[in-house]
Amino acid sequence: MPTPLALSFWDQLAWTVSGLGIKPTYMLLALALAVIPLRGVRDRDLRLLRWGLWGFFVGEAFCAVNAMLPGGESDLVDLGHVAGMLVMWSLFPWALFRILDDRALRFTDPEAPCALVRLCRRCWKKEPVTCGLHRLMLFTAPVLAVVSLLPLAAPLLTLDLSVDVFGSHLLYQVTPFQALTVDRVLPLVGAAGFLLATGCLLAGRRGLRWAELGFFAAFGFFGFGLMRFGLLRVFREVPMWADFWEELLELFTIVGIGVGLWLFRRQLGVFGQPRPAA
Repeated sequence: MPTPLALSFWDQLAWTVSGLGIKPTYMLLALALAVIPLRGVRDRDLRLLRWGLWGFFVGEAFCAVNAMLPGGESDLVDLGHVAGMLVMWSLFPWALFRILDDRALRFTDPEAPCALVRLCRRCWKKEPVTCGLHRLMLFTAPVLAVVSLLPLAAPLLTLDLSVDVFGSHLLYQVTPFQALTVDRVLPLVGAAGFLLATGCLLAGRRGLRWAELGFFAAFGFFGFGLMRFGLLRVFREVPMWADFWEELLELFTIVGIGVGLWLFRRQLGVFGQPRPAA
C-alpha cells in the first residue's frame, strides 16, 4: 500500500516543471543535435557523440512512458531508461576524450608526437621509457573501481509513495528491483570494468585500445549509478527534488554539448561547416 506524502507548493511545482518542461526540452534538443549537426558524420569522436545522444533520447523516452503508467512504474520499462543512461554516461565522456586525443593530445596515435611530450621530455613512442599519462591512468582506474563500490555500504532504498500534484493523484516508486539494479548491480559491474581496464593498462601500449573501451564502458555504470544513488539519498524525504535536479543536470549536459559543437563548429566540421582537412 503506497504511503501518502504531502507536498508543498514548491515540491509540486518542481516535479511539474521537471517532468513537463525540462524533460521534453532536452529530449527535443538531443534529437535535434543528433539529426542536424551530427547527421552523417564520419569521424569516430563525433559518431560516439551522436550515438550517445540517440541513446540518451531513447532512454528518456522510456522514462517518460514509465512516468505515465497509471498503475505505477514498470521494472521492464525502467530497464530501457537505465540502458539509455548507461549509453549516455559511457559515450559522452568517451567522445570528449576522443575529440581531445584525436585532434589535440595524440596520446594513443602510434605515429604522431604526443602533446604532453614537453612535460614528459621523453616519449615511450620513441624510446623505451615509461609514460607519465599512462601511469596516471594506472592509478585512476583502480581508484574509481573502489569508489564504484560506495553504494554497497548503504542499505537498499525503496519508495512507494502516493502524492497529489496540483489536483492529480500520482504514485512515486523506487521498486526493490530498481533499487537492486542501481545500488548493487551497477556498482559491481562498474568496478569490474575499471579493474578490466587496469589489467589492459598493465600490458602497456598494446592494451591501450581495450583499456579505453573497458574504462569508458565502466564509467557509464559508475557515473549514472553514483548520481542516482546520491540524489535519492540526499532527497529521500521529498524525492521529487531528486528528479528535478537529475533533469536539470541532464538539461545542462545537452545544452553544453550544443554550445560546444557550435563554438568549435569549424574545427569539427558541423553545422554546415566544411569538414576540416586531416
